[in-house]
Amino acid sequence: MKKEKDTNTDDLEYFIRGRLKAALERSLDSMCVKTIHYERLFFSMQGAHEAGFTEHPQKVMKMLGIDYVKGEPNTLTDSWIFYECSNVPEYLPKFLHT
Repeated sequence: MKKEKDTNTDDLEYFIRGRLKAALERSLDSMCVKTIHYERLFFSMQGAHEAGFTEHPQKVMKMLGIDYVKGEPNTLTDSWIFYECSNVPEYLPKFLHT
C-alpha cells in the first residue's frame, strides 16, 4: 500500500514557523533600542539553525532590522561577520554576538 505524503502536517509546520517568526519580530520591536552601533557582529550559522532560522544570514539580519555596511562569510567557523552594524536591538539572539 502506497503511503501518501501528509500535506496537512507540512502546512501546519509552515504556518507555525511563520507565526513564531512574526511573534519574534513583534517582541524584538518592543524590546529594541535602535540606536546601538557595533563595529562588527558575528552570526553563527549553527546557532541560527538550532534556533529555527534556516534563511540566509543576510535575510535574518534584515528580518531583525539590523543595518550593516558589509557582510562576509567565514567558512572556517561556519559563521558570517557583519561590519558597521546599526539599528541593533538591545537584546540579541544567542546566535548573534559582538
